[in-house]
Parts: sequence; structure tokens; C-alpha cells
Amino acid sequence: MKIALLSMTNISVSNATGSLLARLFEGIPPDDIVQVTKYRHSDEVADRYTRHIPFYDFLERQRASENRLVKLPAAALRRLLFPLMFFVGNKHSVLRQLRNFQPDLLYLRVVAEPFYYLPLALFLKKNLGIPLVLHFMDDYDLHLQIEARKNPVRYIQSRLYRHFLRQVIAQSDLRFAISENMARAFQTRYGASFLVAHNGIDREAFEWFQSVKYEKARPKRVLWAGAIEVDKDHRIIHHIAGAIERINADIPCEFLLNVPENFATPAKKLADRYATVRWQTYQPLEAYKKLLATASVLIIARNFDEKTRAYTQFSFHNKLPDFLASGTPVLAIGPEWDNTVQLFKKYNFGPVIDQEDPNRIENELRSLLSDNAPNPSDPARAARVFDMETIRQHFQTRLLKMIE
Repeated sequence: MKIALLSMTNISVSNATGSLLARLFEGIPPDDIVQVTKYRHSDEVADRYTRHIPFYDFLERQRASENRLVKLPAAALRRLLFPLMFFVGNKHSVLRQLRNFQPDLLYLRVVAEPFYYLPLALFLKKNLGIPLVLHFMDDYDLHLQIEARKNPVRYIQSRLYRHFLRQVIAQSDLRFAISENMARAFQTRYGASFLVAHNGIDREAFEWFQSVKYEKARPKRVLWAGAIEVDKDHRIIHHIAGAIERINADIPCEFLLNVPENFATPAKKLADRYATVRWQTYQPLEAYKKLLATASVLIIARNFDEKTRAYTQFSFHNKLPDFLASGTPVLAIGPEWDNTVQLFKKYNFGPVIDQEDPNRIENELRSLLSDNAPNPSDPARAARVFDMETIRQHFQTRLLKMIE
């Protein structure tokens, strides 16, 4: 099975989505996957995959130029003529290279930005005549609709996105959602069936966490691993940082932010504001696993506002299975409609705070950080619920049926 993977980011362990892709496609020879990407991370997993085709939209290469005489006019033109990004780019070059590769199917990770992956998928589907598989991980459609209410540019983008999205869904041969909640909601909204594929716990990772005997970090560490985005978690992270600042007066502790490089700026601002906040960019896989094992508390959190709801209510935290496998207590903070909060309540994965209440956040963290606090985690149950081998087998079996 040869796959053309259309995704903003490549298979890697440098970000949560790349890690999910690595696990879903594990077992398929790297030479049988060609990745059409905008961003390319390099790490111990990403470097196994050597087939890459860069995809550019209208004036994207010029905007990234080091020559300011080229860079500044290109950036201005992109803003003025942004609808052209749907139609102008190097898609013909991508098509020529894919014809040489001869893939059996197209896999598209659906995103709203960059928009041009939707018309690219339609173009390739038409010219290659092979099955198109879609994978939705966030509700960009509703997110853009809310932003469009106050922003005329977003209004145009939203209309264009919905136009191409419905075409892509209509022409797709198989569709995956990131959660059961998303699958049900999207089936109603778009009138098409959806299967589910999300991240899970590999047996090897589970056994590793069970076998290691690391000492817990001192001072006690609360770990945030992932991006710090205004639309998802920027407000709630201030509540958490403030709570840890107050707890530190009685229980020595720190709030460590392990973030992608492009989120170093908000992490640094938090560290400048709160004395107990430290930050670092993403670590190699083994160092990251040690971070999970040596923390005292891991945080999974979302904002509580309607804008966040539009974007993430059906989402699945790709880092959640790793957190649960580690055996470190995980605190979930988010509204009742949040998919992760619902999973915690359904499977009793750990403590949940489902109201935006700084006092509750402080009290729960204080309890988890206290000496001799009971550990509410149950990695064995999480490994059964999120068995990656079962998820991967189901996913790859459905792909194979597309080309039989």
C-alpha cells in the first residue's frame, strides 16, 4: 500500500499530530509513504521518512525570502489577494511527482489553515483517480464561522473553506474523525459517515513506564506539554500558573511548560510574569517520556469560552494517552462539553474540574502536590481503553479495503 499523505506537518514526534500520524502509519514501510507538507520537522522518527514533496501556495516562497525587497511586497500581496491561494501554487509540480510515485490512495489531514490543502486534494483526486481518505482532528468549520461574525476577511475565508470542504467530503471515499463525539456530530452536519481514529497507548510505551523507577523531580513539578494557543488554552493556563504561584508559598513546586518552538514567546511571557514558571522547547522522545514520569502532576486543560468550544469540543488531546500511560496523576480542566473532560468522567481517569474556578484549581493541585497524596491514575485501564494496536489495525485495515 503506497500512500500520499497531505498534511501541514510531517510524521514526527516533534508535535502531537505528527506523533499520531507516526503511530497510525507504523508498520507501513517509510518508502511507501510520500508526504506533501508545508512544515517539516526533524527528529528520530521523522528522519526515517525521506520521501517529501514541499507544497506552496500563492507567493509563499517569496514571502519567506531573506531578501526584504521580495519578502515585504509578497507579504502585502498575499494579504490583499489571499483568495488566490486556493488556485495558485505548485500543485502541478506535486502532481508530476506523485505520478512518478504512483500512490494507491490520498490521505488528507483536514485543516482550515493553510486552506489550500482542500483544493489540492480535489485536484489530485481528479487527476490521479485514486481513493481519497479524510481525517478531521478539529472543528475548523464552526471555528471560522464564529470568527467570521466580526471579521470580514474571516467571513470570506469561512465561505471559501465551507465551499471546498463540502466538495472534498462529497468526493472522499473514507472519512475519519478524531473522536466518537465528532463522528456523530459531523455525520449529522455533513450527511456522510465517519469512522474514528485517534491516538492510543502502545504496549511498548506502557511497559516502559511500568518498568522505569525515576525519582520525582524536586521541587515538585506540574507539567504542561504542548502549545499555548489563545483559541484553546491561553486563559486557563494563567489560572493554573497563578494557583501554583500561591501553592509554592507552602509546598515548593514549579510549573514547567514544554512547548513547540513556535510557542516559545507566550511561554516566555508566562515565565516573566510568574516566578514558579519555567519553560523549554520540545525534547527528544526519551527525554519527553522521562518528563512525564518524573512530574508530580500532568495538566490537560482548555479554555471555557464559546470560541474554544467551537474549535475543540469534539477534539481528542493527542497527548492524553501518553499522559495516562505514564502513571503520573493527570488533572483535567475544562467545561462539561469538552471531549477530554467527558472521557475522564466516563473512564474515571483522574480528577476533573469542569468549572472556571481558580480556587478549585488551586485546591485540587494542592491536594495532588501534598506529601503522601494518593495516586488516582490507573495506566492499565487506560491502556485497555486506548489500545494503539487495535486502533492502528482498524485504521490500516480500512485503508487496505479502499484499494482492494
